[in-house]
Amino acid sequence: MVATGYDAEPTTLDELLGALHWSVTGFAREDLRGGEPRRYHGDGMRFHYVVDGDVVVSRDGVRTELRQGAFLLLPRGGEALVRATTPTTLYTGDLRLEISDGERLVRLMPDTVLACCFRAAEPVMEPLLGAMEDEVRRARPGSTSLTSRIANLVMVAAIRQWAESGCGAASGWLGAIRDPHVAKALAAIHADPGSPWTVASLAQIASASRSQFSEQFRTAVGDTPVRYLTAVRMRKAMDLLRSGSPSTHVAFATGYGSEAAFSRAFRRHTGLSPRAWLRQPS
Repeated sequence: MVATGYDAEPTTLDELLGALHWSVTGFAREDLRGGEPRRYHGDGMRFHYVVDGDVVVSRDGVRTELRQGAFLLLPRGGEALVRATTPTTLYTGDLRLEISDGERLVRLMPDTVLACCFRAAEPVMEPLLGAMEDEVRRARPGSTSLTSRIANLVMVAAIRQWAESGCGAASGWLGAIRDPHVAKALAAIHADPGSPWTVASLAQIASASRSQFSEQFRTAVGDTPVRYLTAVRMRKAMDLLRSGSPSTHVAFATGYGSEAAFSRAFRRHTGLSPRAWLRQPS
């Protein structure tokens, strides 16, 4: 066997980030004069990367200074004012987390994820962001797919740098991804919500006792493993139902042994049967 120098044993951060996939819904290069403000607003995730210069990002009364080479992610979007303190070039974009009920993971993240030394720690990422700019500008066939693949690389690197550097304030999400009893379970749930997971099987995945796992999961995530799993399954079920999948297929894809069992779970979660839910005006 040829040694590769690569440790194939994943860390908990590897496992969780491996379950996350982003798509790009907007991307731009911004050239700002010194003192020039730029206001951004959106419901989805937004990032800012400082290619050159310095800016201050103000959001909900909180000011974050970004110097050259810094990367800032705003997981829940919202209104933000970016003011250049010097002539500045930014890459900025909108992202969507493409996993079953990714919104639940987003809600566990802090308001800001700051990788303050991103360029120094991950020097290959700025050229990749430049490649994204080129793909968006030229709009060639396959550009959408390529930009999303690049965004996945950049996001994994940015979250890794944030987790390792401790830039800014952390939250329960940082605790979750560093806790093997939680991160492994989150990764497993989001990677395959249709598996017949139980608290016992998730605890086994996490290499923890059932009671230890349940307590740490609730502390980090703010919900029980069963309720969290159900919510993720229901989001996947809604997506499948909207796409026209029959209830029988949806039931087995979301881990239920029969259409009747799925319908009961769906009604408990939404208050409606799958058919009645689909008839609701969008």
